[in-house]
Amino acid sequence: MLLRIYLYTIFFLTLMFWAAFFVFIFYVNPTRADLLTLSIFFVCLLLALFGSAVLVFFYLRLKFLRNKSVSVVFKLAIRQGLLFAVFVTGVLLFLALGVFSLWTVVLFLIVLILVELILRTK
Repeated sequence: MLLRIYLYTIFFLTLMFWAAFFVFIFYVNPTRADLLTLSIFFVCLLLALFGSAVLVFFYLRLKFLRNKSVSVVFKLAIRQGLLFAVFVTGVLLFLALGVFSLWTVVLFLIVLILVELILRTK
């Protein structure tokens, strides 16, 4: 029952963050936006991706890995959803800052994989 409440909360917050993200897409000019506006844009994107990834990863893990408990699957989905959202948002931030290259993305991915391995051992 508590897990269902968590999932519904994540679902509705994700919808709100996607709505906020699309408001920024359609109504904010990125060339005239200040640092606060761009920060809110990237935070909305991060949280929208995080919620979407958690829901998708949780559903896929439940469907294909039926031998694990639901709470373990939910914790894994949260951790991997956050890492996925940080990766995508980080790559887009690299593009916005003008430091995007294959090497920065590979290095960033290696750092996130190391974080995942460290968290997995705990």
